[in-house]
Amino acid sequence: MQSVGTQCDVCGCPYAEGDGEVAVGVQPEAAAPTPDNAFLYVCNAESDSVSVIDIARKQVVKEIKVGDWPSGIKITKDGKTAYVACSGCMWNTIDVIDTGKMEKVVQGRWTYLRTARRWQ
Repeated sequence: MQSVGTQCDVCGCPYAEGDGEVAVGVQPEAAAPTPDNAFLYVCNAESDSVSVIDIARKQVVKEIKVGDWPSGIKITKDGKTAYVACSGCMWNTIDVIDTGKMEKVVQGRWTYLRTARRWQ
C-alpha cells in the first residue's frame, strides 16, 4: 500500500487485482488485508478512523471511528478480529474491531507502572 494525503493506492498489491486508488481518511498510515483478501483495513491517522475497503470493488464500505492517531493494525489469522494501535498524544490505546460486524467493540489503554504494564 502506498498513501498520499487521502488516497490508498492498491496498485501492485498482492491482494488486489488490477490497479486503482481508493479515497480514504486523512493520512493513511498502515493497512492489513483480511485472510481471505476480501477487505483491506486502512488506518487513517489524522481522521482517527479505519477505512474498510472492499478489495474487489475498490470501494470503502465502512468508516470506523477509533482512538487518537491510529498507526498500526493487525488482523487475526481467523480474520474475525482486528487490533488497531493508536498512539495519540495523551494515551496509547489498542482498539479491537469485530471484522464481521465492522465495528469497534473494545478500547483499552496501556499504563506503565514502575515495574509492570497493565491493561485497563
